[in-house]
Amino acid sequence: MRINEEIVDFVSNEGADLVEFVDISVLPDSIRRSYRNAILVGILLSKNYLRSFSIDRNVDYSEFRKKEASMDRLAVSLAKFLVSKGYPSYAQSESNIARDGLFDAKTSTSTLPHKTIALLAGIGWIGKDDLLVTPKYGSGFCMCTVLTDAPIFPEKRKMVTSQCGACETCKVICPEQAISGKNWEIGCSRDSLVDINRCKQCLKCLALCVWTQRFAQSS
Repeated sequence: MRINEEIVDFVSNEGADLVEFVDISVLPDSIRRSYRNAILVGILLSKNYLRSFSIDRNVDYSEFRKKEASMDRLAVSLAKFLVSKGYPSYAQSESNIARDGLFDAKTSTSTLPHKTIALLAGIGWIGKDDLLVTPKYGSGFCMCTVLTDAPIFPEKRKMVTSQCGACETCKVICPEQAISGKNWEIGCSRDSLVDINRCKQCLKCLALCVWTQRFAQSS
């Protein structure tokens, strides 16, 4: 468990609010780049920021973009930290996956999405808006992942099934009507949930999801 503790200390000092250790060996070797493990790190969006969203108000992207960039930098720093200890590692930062041909800009898809790793970690499910939703934070955080050969000790949790039920908040508030309202299940395609060509990434489905707002309104 020593390496887990060192990683938690490192990412906490770098500003991370959450860290998960994940066994990704069940995925095809080509997708996981031959790595057996992954580390998911996340930074929470502030409750005040999430509470500031409304259906009619223009979106303030400042905090989201700042924390997305911080998350990328943290993943790169973590990968370098692990490499310095002799463990081959790869940060799935935006710049890395773009450079290495692991992101298709035309379809906005990556070879191994962070949320796929989060699903394997058992920390949440895919919402009707195709975003990761967690019981504790909703979708109110930014995340990134590091693939590694470090001998980490992954958490053992079952994958979580959709908890969205009959809720259609994200579908109703979407200004582009890009969300179909279908419940996610293992194996369903992104395109059956969201029309990515219509989505303008306004973040309203992220912030106004009832699970996110439950976190934002908590004391």
